[in-house]
Amino acid sequence: FPVTIVSFSELEHLEKNILGFSSKHFSLYQFKKEDHINLEDFLKTTSFYQQGEEIKDVILITNPRCFGYVFNPVSFYIIEGKNKTHAIIEIGNTFSELKPYYVSPDFFKENSFIFRTTKKFYISPFLSLQNSMLFQFSWTEKKLKILIEDYNNQGELEFIAHYQGEAYEISRYDCLKTFLRYPWHTFIIIFLIHWHAFMLWLQKVP
Repeated sequence: FPVTIVSFSELEHLEKNILGFSSKHFSLYQFKKEDHINLEDFLKTTSFYQQGEEIKDVILITNPRCFGYVFNPVSFYIIEGKNKTHAIIEIGNTFSELKPYYVSPDFFKENSFIFRTTKKFYISPFLSLQNSMLFQFSWTEKKLKILIEDYNNQGELEFIAHYQGEAYEISRYDCLKTFLRYPWHTFIIIFLIHWHAFMLWLQKVP
């Protein structure tokens, strides 16, 4: 599926030049800050400001709303600070809960990071709350790679998800072209999640 990489400093430019995209009113594709965490409030609970940082720009990798609907299982914030690069992994579940995870510069190596964390809530009813998650994330101006793995207490891999994409500069009519190529893709995401859960239930996965 397509994803949107939004630089907060470029939102106004996108709205003026891309047909079918907006962050202020209903549109074919719409970015709403209300669909995500309050970035500054969350950073105040981390060591971000204690390190003497300030936000220069934020790049958010996420799905926009399509005809007013979106479900994002995971979104990634790349935060360009005054001194270093930071990240936030924002996970959502089907109960409309959002949980952010702060990735400090200590986990970065150039334009990539590897980050392991425990869970703060149920993401899938088929995976234990005691499981740990491993995120591998890398990006350049041209490519994006994401790998997510879920391990149980015995260190066994129980779930894997990956995404790889190549960047291109969006044109004025690309939102319309994307919708024709991937119609209703935000609805398809939530449908497939429940469909796969149903198949696992049929197989009597606990």
